[in-house]
Amino acid sequence: MPPAPWRVGPIGRAQPWPPETHLGYTPRSLAPPLTLSPDTVSTPHCMKRPGSIWVHVFTILATAAVLSAQTTVKICILGDSITESRTGYASYRYYLDQHLTTGGYAFDFVGHNYGVFGGSPLFPGFDQDHESYSGWRIEHIAFQLEEWAQETQPDIALIHLGTNDLIANQSVSSSIDELATLVDILRGVNPDITVLIAQIIPMYVPPAQPWRDVTALNAAIPAMVTGKDTVQSRVVTVDQNTGFSTSLLFDGLHPNDTGEQLMAQVWFDALVPFMTPAVIEFSNYGTSCQGTAPEPMHVEQIRGQAASLDHPYTVKVYHAPIGAALFGLLGTSDTSFGGGPLPIDLTLIGATGCSLLTGPEITFALSNQTGFASWTFLVPDDPLLVGAVIYEQAAALQVGLNPLGLTLSDAAKFTIVDKH
Repeated sequence: MPPAPWRVGPIGRAQPWPPETHLGYTPRSLAPPLTLSPDTVSTPHCMKRPGSIWVHVFTILATAAVLSAQTTVKICILGDSITESRTGYASYRYYLDQHLTTGGYAFDFVGHNYGVFGGSPLFPGFDQDHESYSGWRIEHIAFQLEEWAQETQPDIALIHLGTNDLIANQSVSSSIDELATLVDILRGVNPDITVLIAQIIPMYVPPAQPWRDVTALNAAIPAMVTGKDTVQSRVVTVDQNTGFSTSLLFDGLHPNDTGEQLMAQVWFDALVPFMTPAVIEFSNYGTSCQGTAPEPMHVEQIRGQAASLDHPYTVKVYHAPIGAALFGLLGTSDTSFGGGPLPIDLTLIGATGCSLLTGPEITFALSNQTGFASWTFLVPDDPLLVGAVIYEQAAALQVGLNPLGLTLSDAAKFTIVDKH
């Protein structure tokens, strides 16, 4: 452990940091393996009961999609009390979470600390994991960073550190060397990591003293960053200082709510180039082949609905051949299945104009009395599923439709998103 760190109190008085009780990290786990049989997935009734076997089936399918797409970006936020914030304040991490969520980005804040110092944040509804500790200097973070990173495996690190180093009269050169060490430690765990290093916000506690001048530290950061930046592992300077007035500090050191919002916007703008593009929650693709219905069979979702964690999700099938055996197909790809490419043209085997547009990794029967059908399932409440893309198509079997007795709808894809 590092020497007992100190934090800056509400009016700038140094106070000893309390014993650490925040390092009991337990990785989230996936649902247990499940053996499937046709009976477990062919009955539409089971799909409409939350907690039924369908939830577990969907978890397995969506987890496979996540592991295949690898769209969720793990973000580790490293800092001191400016980043940790305190009870009664939102923290800039809250506003950054809102920007990323609204933009539809798949992300996961990771870390061993949670929430804010001294109690609950102003708005609790966000991903509160981080690696920011009030009063800590860069060296304190460096002491434990390798262990933390080994456990959380971040893809991107945001660093706003140096304030407490200046308060402790540490030299700019040693602070710069320690920031460079943080990059080395992170790369030792993930050689491809992206590191965003902030030029820190100003501070002012009257009467002003030389060690509270952050200009020299901020001036030295870009050269260090340039020296560390590589094609494989980007290191980028993020200017959190320009445009940040001392009027945005509620005590001369910590940002007020407006300051936290400004910091979040600057981080978001810097993050976007390194994030997974915003997801399309639902879209159709491909074409259906003509059956006995007047119009081609078509899959659709309820308008305005999203596949949100811990919420029911409904898919509808229109213009199915009345009375035909109808099936829903779910898969994790629209480009390959069973070692071969998708789509698969079924014309040569008797289904003229029909194409298999998604790999039927899960197939289940649907009730079809009128040419319309729907299936509803509960999206599991597992953050690991955020960003998974699921592909769907409907198939109808009926003698006389064509030599194969098969017609297929167009297809659609939907992306699992966090709770709205």
